[in-house]
Amino acid sequence: MERLGSGNLWGAFNESECLGFIGYHDEGSMGLLHVIEAYRKQGIGEYLESFLIHKSIQDKRIPFAQVYPGNIASEHLQRKLGLVPSDNVITWGGYGEQ
Repeated sequence: MERLGSGNLWGAFNESECLGFIGYHDEGSMGLLHVIEAYRKQGIGEYLESFLIHKSIQDKRIPFAQVYPGNIASEHLQRKLGLVPSDNVITWGGYGEQ
């Protein structure tokens, strides 16, 4: 619920039915992209991410996303929308005390 109240999450709807959503992560990357299974492969993910790319540019933000290496569907979507991969890769992992 906190994410909804932040103003950083948008959805695609058919009347009152949610088809999917996208938002900004805390550090500013585009993400949280999820399309309800019954509506996948219909261009909804592309529509949502395209919306957020345009909103980012309009708000004078640089649109960027973080994609797990090997996530072929997400890599394909990023390229289709004109994003290019960065040479900088950051991986977080592990668990324990700091």
